[in-house]
Amino acid sequence: MRNLTATLCLMIAVLLGSAGVSWSQDLQKGLTAYKSGDFATALREWTPLAEQGDADAQKKLKEIKILLSLSPKEQRNLASLEARKGNYKKALNFLDQASGNGDHIASWKLAGNYRGTLQGWGIKKDLRKARHYEKLAAEQGSPSAQSFINAITPWWKFWAFYGWWRFW
Repeated sequence: MRNLTATLCLMIAVLLGSAGVSWSQDLQKGLTAYKSGDFATALREWTPLAEQGDADAQKKLKEIKILLSLSPKEQRNLASLEARKGNYKKALNFLDQASGNGDHIASWKLAGNYRGTLQGWGIKKDLRKARHYEKLAAEQGSPSAQSFINAITPWWKFWAFYGWWRFW
């Protein structure tokens, strides 16, 4: 009987100990995703923990909800702040979110970063992405992007950049 009780206690201790390790790993996985700007993964990891009453997870979820509720201009300003701190990956993530929410200035800045003409922020030059963000900025109403596209697109190939379907 004594061996059974000892075995049962040991088994419960191991199970409870492994649950704590799993809980902290989820919190750590969410924190890693949060720091890299992957808010979807962080939300997925922290929501069950917050529902179980973890104060750290609840605090981080509140921060994510505030970040996601920002206007495009506020996201762009936050990107500039992060870039000044040296968090370029986070800054690019905020600029990309602002661009996706319709901010033509953020799209134009991203295009400049990928073209290599702006700050750069340690980004490898990628002309395909630069062209994508230039087109997006022009469609969102950026006068600079529209002028740039008009200057680099030959008059006989205007459909090559915009697509022929937009003119019919």
